[in-house]
Amino acid sequence: MAEAVANYNVTYHKALTDYLQNKAIMKDFYTVMYEGPNKGTTFRAIEAWTASGVAHEIGEGDDPWQGEVSPGYGKDVTVYQRTYSISMTWFFQYHNKYQGQEQKLISDAALATMERLEFDLSAPFTYCTSTAYTNIDGRSVDITTGDGVCPASASHALLNSSSSCRNLVANGPQLSAGALELAQDIGKQQILDNNGTPLMVTYTDLVVNNDQATYNVAMKLMKSYAPTDAPNSGVHNPFMGVFRVRQAFYIDRTFSVGGKAFTFDSTKKKQWMLIDSSNKGMYLWVTQYPTVMPPQTAQLNYNKTWAASAVYEPIVVDWRGFVISTADGNG
Repeated sequence: MAEAVANYNVTYHKALTDYLQNKAIMKDFYTVMYEGPNKGTTFRAIEAWTASGVAHEIGEGDDPWQGEVSPGYGKDVTVYQRTYSISMTWFFQYHNKYQGQEQKLISDAALATMERLEFDLSAPFTYCTSTAYTNIDGRSVDITTGDGVCPASASHALLNSSSSCRNLVANGPQLSAGALELAQDIGKQQILDNNGTPLMVTYTDLVVNNDQATYNVAMKLMKSYAPTDAPNSGVHNPFMGVFRVRQAFYIDRTFSVGGKAFTFDSTKKKQWMLIDSSNKGMYLWVTQYPTVMPPQTAQLNYNKTWAASAVYEPIVVDWRGFVISTADGNG
């Protein structure tokens, strides 16, 4: 048994390392809030408070100018357990009945919780113009942000101002130099704090989905020395190296309730977004990281069950850290 557990752990960590390096990118944009066991299942996610405004002149002996301080958005989050297990007969393991397939199946089981985690982290962007979606287990998942609207909106409300602002690129253009400039303008001109004071958001990552043509456009924009749409090769490309290009594996994946696999959604394949990786408005609440369970042996037939488990829930509280184009002509 000890040897089996050791082999399983080696297989798990090898598969996990490969997965994290090649497929899992959305975790990089969330702030992990680890609570551990025995602390309940519901928590409060609160955006940082804001002090806005500028300094003012005062006369001799006057009191200092009083700035505006406001709390941030807040939302409750409840964590849920996700599990995956496989069972193997004694002959399957002891006699290598299927010629080395045991380690492959163990690896697949080990990755199941990580794949589900990455999918759940991607879902607020898959369904970015909706307020909720129904997950593969049939649960309705609320993905509204702190202001009560969908993650990508043309009208986000502010707590202490009648103004509103957007993080959805108008008319949903496909990725191009001009569309990228529109998204940058949103970050520099249209993002406000909760008191209505303009912010300047500097995005760090350009995230595309599994459409190879869109990925190629992104790489050309970021890697070319000259502008991709300019006839004069002597002109410097202002986009060169500005953003890190990331390809999200699950944003254009959907599923049916009770289904066994994710399916490709062609309507989302050209969607793209800019993200500020330093923004702290997206949280992953965790009480159990993806964990390997030691194999359990049935008493009568010596069959073994291998299982993995994770307890978590992602939540997007502040929408200011990203701007999205649905690339479908809407927005």
